[in-house]
Amino acid sequence: MKSFLKQFSVYLFVVGFLSSCAYHCANKLPEEIRAGGIAIGQVKNMSKESILTTHIKNAFNSCMSKTPGMKLVSENAADYLVDIRINNLKTSPVVSAKIREDVDDDDKDTQYQSILHREVITVEYKLYKVTEPGNVLLNGKVEGEALIPSLHDREVMLRSSNELAASDAAQKIINALTENWQ
Repeated sequence: MKSFLKQFSVYLFVVGFLSSCAYHCANKLPEEIRAGGIAIGQVKNMSKESILTTHIKNAFNSCMSKTPGMKLVSENAADYLVDIRINNLKTSPVVSAKIREDVDDDDKDTQYQSILHREVITVEYKLYKVTEPGNVLLNGKVEGEALIPSLHDREVMLRSSNELAASDAAQKIINALTENWQ
């Protein structure tokens, strides 16, 4: 029994140690990119929401600063840049609710109302060295999502859902940068 407890405690220690340090070891970003620093380069916004440019820049910088092993620097000091292109923003209904019981046969289409919408922002990114802008090291496409309830004052909720969708897309870009290396 003592032998089992001793083995079990060693096992728990190893599992605890590896799981607590795993996020440092999981970053597959090459050392020269980590040491050189990354900055956000050009952001092209092809959507109708102009504020998404600011949201994606802020979210990217925030995610970069929180990710272990990533060095966020200014554009002038960066050896590597990430260019971002916001392709589009789509909003679609997710949940509908019955708003009236006593509806005439002609009015059945207005019996339900959408009460929750999903906002999806499609973003393309590419990572390249500042001295070699034509040599793309990594590129891809991600989608950031957010849910928005239907309220009378839609602008307040729309602004926060834009921020959440941009934050989700930025985190997916950071995840791709740290995980998609061979």
